[in-house]
Amino acid sequence: MNLGGFIMPFSIREKERIKNILGYIVQKSKDVRYAKLFKMLFDLDRNSYIQRGVPVTGYTYYAKKNGPVPLHLELELKRKPVPASLGRDESVDALSVIRLERAKTDKAGPDEQFFELTHRKDWQFNKDVLSPVEFELLEQTISRGGNETGTAWIGYGHQEWPSWVQTYRGGDGKGNPINMDIELVASRFSDEDKNNMAIVRRIVEEVFLQRQ
Repeated sequence: MNLGGFIMPFSIREKERIKNILGYIVQKSKDVRYAKLFKMLFDLDRNSYIQRGVPVTGYTYYAKKNGPVPLHLELELKRKPVPASLGRDESVDALSVIRLERAKTDKAGPDEQFFELTHRKDWQFNKDVLSPVEFELLEQTISRGGNETGTAWIGYGHQEWPSWVQTYRGGDGKGNPINMDIELVASRFSDEDKNNMAIVRRIVEEVFLQRQ
């Protein structure tokens, strides 16, 4: 919510919805690590934005090298402070739902690839905090890629997410916020034209001006 230029943090209900989404994804999917979770969340919000004009979670995604990343969630899961430069507080107490377990690997180290995300044993999914449409979109994302690897999801980004492609290519490489309007506009184009930065950006600018 934006009140006089100040963007409100997530409400209690929004936090509960997001925590249930996080828990449900790691419960119903296979071998979930940071990258896979972030890409599945983006896929969910992207599809919702294209179909309804609004995302499901409300996270702000940033264009990192391997795809969209909800930085607030990443920092929260890694127990790192959120810098004030990121704007509104998007923390949801994710670690009350998600557990980080050492993945089965011969290697050892602090890198994120060595952690697998699971839900806490005392957590139970509450479908009532999601609308029927939101739950259907969530099921579609899980059905599409719950058993896919994080690497496969990174591949989806290069092929199917023009908002990430264009923001990353046109940015400084440090992770600029992604404009989901690009997905809305690109959905009207053929796959061949979706990543044409000049065409899509021009139309996004027109959409933005129409909203003023």
